Amino acid sequence: MSNPRSDPKDGDAVNWRSASLWAQTPMAHYPSFQTDRSADVVVVGAGITGLLTATLLARSGADVVVLDRHDIGGVATRNTTGKITALQGTVYRTIRGARGPEVAAEYAAAQLDAVDGIRGVVEDLGIECALTEAPAFTYATEPDSLTQARDEHEAALAAGLPVRWVTETDLPFPVAGAVRLDHQLHFDPEAFCAALAAALGSERVAGQSPVMQVQEGRDGCTVLIDGGAKLTAGHVVIATQAPIVDPALLANRCTPMQSYALAARIPGAVPDGMYLSCDRSVRSLRPAFVDGAVIAVVGGEGHHMGEGAATSARWDGLAEWTAERFGGVEVTHRWATHDLVASDHVPFIGRLSPGSQRRWVATGFAKWGMTNGYVAAKLITEAIGRRQLPWSSAFDATRIASTVNRELVSIGKTATAHLVVDRLVRRAAPRCSHQGCVLQEDAALGTSDCPCHGSRFDADGAVVQGPAIAPLSRRP
Repeated sequence: MSNPRSDPKDGDAVNWRSASLWAQTPMAHYPSFQTDRSADVVVVGAGITGLLTATLLARSGADVVVLDRHDIGGVATRNTTGKITALQGTVYRTIRGARGPEVAAEYAAAQLDAVDGIRGVVEDLGIECALTEAPAFTYATEPDSLTQARDEHEAALAAGLPVRWVTETDLPFPVAGAVRLDHQLHFDPEAFCAALAAALGSERVAGQSPVMQVQEGRDGCTVLIDGGAKLTAGHVVIATQAPIVDPALLANRCTPMQSYALAARIPGAVPDGMYLSCDRSVRSLRPAFVDGAVIAVVGGEGHHMGEGAATSARWDGLAEWTAERFGGVEVTHRWATHDLVASDHVPFIGRLSPGSQRRWVATGFAKWGMTNGYVAAKLITEAIGRRQLPWSSAFDATRIASTVNRELVSIGKTATAHLVVDRLVRRAAPRCSHQGCVLQEDAALGTSDCPCHGSRFDADGAVVQGPAIAPLSRRP
């Protein structure tokens, strides 16, 4: 098989809307709302988090409306690797170190509940999304990473996950050791979102509806859409990955991360399991199904957004790793994804700020948005109904103390460099419409990216991804 370079053909940028393997799923068109409307709950964001939240709210009897700046499937959801698993690299040793063993256990319980919850939604609605059960592995091939993997095994067991330590896998290369968790899932996330939107119906779902303001009063909320339509609701859920309304500065307490994926045909059989290494060069692997054939989805090369090697080189790195391990590679799709990582490594889910009673938020998923999207949907649905789950406090979006740590100091230093130093060095460079940080161009994706808080803009200056809501003002 060939080992093609991953540069966009003819120098064209890869389109975030259509590049990923999942974006090949035909999506129905949901037009914007042109007139005012009222609802019990307005959900802003039509990725997996927003659509699951709307689905659970509708089941509880709420009149719910979903809005998205783009189309159904959001930005991050259509560019994920589509893993649904409670085993997430070395997350449990990380959370235990940052928040303690009790929070790690609460996080684990929430993730296990999410795997079962998504399975249940697929079964209840009869969704065709290639949902497949598979074991998940966190594996090591290097001495240093072996120590991390053993630590993760211990931390995951202590947190309540039924994991096992193994040295044999179905990978075609040896591993020093691995943590294994059975009965996890993978799927086509875009097909899942399409089915959720269809079940909600066109009267409840609107695309091409950029939200410009979300105001909260004693008796309810007002949502203003670009173009003039106004929605009123008892509650509003901000499910836009990075919060477009952020009075508590949640985005400022997160690191924006970028990572990469490709789909490829490889010689021989694609391993059945879902894999994530904890080596210095992290690699993700899972099987996927295209026209009856099994192909590999390979991910990795993560880095702080707006920094590091060019995107095309990152894809090359994934292709080269795949060719070396599997004997060849024929890349069919390549894409990139972005997410926020909270400074204490647990998502912010719940009330938008200490003073909010009617605005809710879900952010900081650290690239585990499939399970955490369900966690957010269930937590917020229960909270709106004035109920709590056993793990509600672990995710409390109004927490402050645990997020004020060394990582927050590092986040602040990075933001200062891009906000102050870059302005002096690159005076003519475009600045983010969110908080004014100097943007970094990503030619392979055709975007200008904010290294401070993760906003992205297309070549025309339009918002691709928040927390920014206003387009760029092009400087002369």
